[in-house]
Amino acid sequence: MKRDVSVQFRRWWWTDASNGKTYIQLRYGDKPLDLAKDKPTIELKNVDNLVPTFEQIHKAVADGESDAVLMAAKKDRAKRFVRTTT
Repeated sequence: MKRDVSVQFRRWWWTDASNGKTYIQLRYGDKPLDLAKDKPTIELKNVDNLVPTFEQIHKAVADGESDAVLMAAKKDRAKRFVRTTT
């Protein structure tokens, strides 16, 4: 049986109206990724820097620079799922 379910996506970038800065927060599942120790958010001067920053992130992921962060997030997420036997 199939059914349609509405899905709500979280926005992973936003602009602060008070200072005009744009912020990006990468996530694995529902948890933010700590790109540096206790720093899950990337701060940009303005929205014009989004595309170049996304390109840098894409290159870092392709080059394997974020493998350790992603594997840690994967292990953390796997801990929350418990298999039950019936």
